[in-house]
Amino acid sequence: MLATLFPPLPEDTARAAKSVFNIENLYLAIGDELDALFGEFCWDGLPVLDAKRASHVFVLAMVTLFQFAEELPDRQAAEAVRARMDWKYALHLSLNDPGFDPAELHEFRRWLLHDCAAQQTLTRLLVRLEKIGLLGSREKRGRDMTTFVTAVEALSRLDNVLEGMRRALEALAAQNPEWLLAISLPHWYERYGRNAAASGLRGSKDKQEALTQAIGADIGHLLRAIAEAACPAIGGLPEVQALQRLWQQESASRQDGF
Repeated sequence: MLATLFPPLPEDTARAAKSVFNIENLYLAIGDELDALFGEFCWDGLPVLDAKRASHVFVLAMVTLFQFAEELPDRQAAEAVRARMDWKYALHLSLNDPGFDPAELHEFRRWLLHDCAAQQTLTRLLVRLEKIGLLGSREKRGRDMTTFVTAVEALSRLDNVLEGMRRALEALAAQNPEWLLAISLPHWYERYGRNAAASGLRGSKDKQEALTQAIGADIGHLLRAIAEAACPAIGGLPEVQALQRLWQQESASRQDGF
C-alpha cells in the first residue's frame, strides 16, 4: 500500500527541483521525508474504492493540506500541482504530470465532511506535516479538520464566482463593448480587471462573506441587464450561460450549508 500511495521520487523532478530550490524548501523536505513521515501511517480512513486510484487520493489529501497552508483556492492549487516543481517534488510526481481538474478538490472536501474516519486520518496527516513547519502561521495551527476544510471551500467558491464574472465581462466586452460600457458599474474594472490582486480573496470569514455578497449583487445586476436587453447574441454567450449556472450552484450550496 505504501508504494502505491507514493512511488519513488522521479529522477526528472529531483534534478529540476534541486537545481532551483535549496534544502530549506519545505516541500522538498516533505518529498525527502515521505517514508519517514508516513511509512507506518494508517490510511484506512481514506477512500480507496479503486486500488489504482490510491495514489491520486493521497495527492488530493496532501494538496488539500497544502492549499490550506498557502490559502490557495482550488483553481490555483490545481495549477500549482501542474506547474510548481516543489509541489511535484513533495508529491513524488513527474515533471510532465498533467495534474487534475480543480473540481476534484471540491468533491474530495464534500466527501471528507461526511466521513468521520477520513477526517481523523487527515487530521493525523496534518499533525505530522505541521511538525515540520507546513502551518507557519499561529492562526492556522491547532484548527480542527472541519474548520480548515470549510475555510478552503469558502475561498475556492469565492474565487469561482469572481473568475466566472470576470470571464463573462471579458466575453461581453468582445461581443458588444458599447452595451457593456452603458450598463457597467464604476467599481467593476478594479474588482474584475486582469490585474486585480488575488490576495483580495484572502482575509477573515466576514470579509470573504462580504465580498461574496458584493459579487453576487454585481452578478444580479449584470444578469438583469442581459435579460432586459433581450439580445440572443449577448445572453447566448457561453461565458454568460456558465455564469448563470455557477451562481445557481453557489446559491444552492449556500442553502445546503456547503
